[in-house]
Amino acid sequence: MNNTRRTVLDILLSLEKNGFRYDHSHKLEDLNERDRQYAERLIRVVTERRYELLDCLSQVSSLPPAKMKPAVRNILLMAISEIRWFDSVPDRAAVNEAVELSKRYVKNLSGFVNGVLRGYLRMKDKGEEPEPRTDEARYNMPSFVIDMWKSAYPDMDLDGIIPGGGDDATTVRVMRYIAGADDLLQSLPNEGILAEPAIIPSVSGTGETGKALILHNIHDISHLPEFRSGNMYVQDLSSMIPAEEAYSSWRECNKEKKELTAIDVCASPGGKSIDLAELLRMDPGIKKAEIIARDKSEKKTQLIKENINRLGLSDIIRTEVFDAGNFDPTLRDKADILIADLPCSGLGVVRHKSEIRNRIKKSDIISLSELQQNILKASIPYLKTGGIMVYSTCTVTPDENQNMRDFILEENKNFNLIKERQFFPDMDHDGFYVAVFKKI
Repeated sequence: MNNTRRTVLDILLSLEKNGFRYDHSHKLEDLNERDRQYAERLIRVVTERRYELLDCLSQVSSLPPAKMKPAVRNILLMAISEIRWFDSVPDRAAVNEAVELSKRYVKNLSGFVNGVLRGYLRMKDKGEEPEPRTDEARYNMPSFVIDMWKSAYPDMDLDGIIPGGGDDATTVRVMRYIAGADDLLQSLPNEGILAEPAIIPSVSGTGETGKALILHNIHDISHLPEFRSGNMYVQDLSSMIPAEEAYSSWRECNKEKKELTAIDVCASPGGKSIDLAELLRMDPGIKKAEIIARDKSEKKTQLIKENINRLGLSDIIRTEVFDAGNFDPTLRDKADILIADLPCSGLGVVRHKSEIRNRIKKSDIISLSELQQNILKASIPYLKTGGIMVYSTCTVTPDENQNMRDFILEENKNFNLIKERQFFPDMDHDGFYVAVFKKI
């Protein structure tokens, strides 16, 4: 029996037991590089395509998946995944490994596992592999999310959220004060990395070039000299938008200003603060700048510190432990730019966090929108008159995005909405919402 599959099964069982809120990375440390990559891919496929796999399993088994023992259910999901999407694994090997795995985890059910998978293979040989029968199975999302998207965003391309259509490319923001994008495009191939320019999307529809790259053929970016020296920061293109929009909007209204104070109220792991700091470093008109990057726990702020120290930005970014839901009177009217990239349901980042598909509930969206309102009420007083606030989330729900825009405008009559855009998730970008306000 393959030890890698045992590890994968243990992780899948823990994920299922803990509502898909489980950090499994430590369980992969004892595997060699090849087995670890295989295990990570199998875990990702089973979690990303869980609804589709359960629908498929229900079509080939007389026993509904919900009534199966958890170990049996996940063993079958693993084997069907390998048969459907892992060309390197012979079908019979996937079946045999599943049968041996079942002998270790459950008693007297290896025959059932063998029978279900042999039946699946017979269907495959006839060209009759089960196909998704519902939207939930087709899009690998809970039905309430699909219904909400169809109602609220009729122009959204739902096919773009289906997993498995992209490669494992890594997007990085270039720290141009150290090395420009052109320099990295020339140096990275020497490390065996294929790099190409990326365009940062914008609310207006035009894109920014020269600030980001897409890297291919990379397994552990931490080993790259260009990463260790602070030349780059790993970040999805969509999450680069808030700082870009906030700073360009502020600069348009304050062309002669030489000083800036920004507050990032929910900053971990620091991406928005880092983006803003990079823009400030590249602006010769700025003589003095401070970014206050806060989050509610020492663990989260420590992550921000690690990132800004590697990038050489500790002179601009100051980290503080503070719960954004509380009002801090010492910061009233202090911020030229307020970054409110708030906790959300994360439905825009399912490409990277496939477990979200399996754990999201309607009640989560309601409670998160209430949390967002509380944070906004506490944080908006930090903004100066004439200042710019950017509200952003990495999700795609009206309650957390457009409805929150309306809440901000209703609660703050001295706010003008400058621009906004809902970005939908696809194989190249995360789903994201950005709204930019000016306090008048």
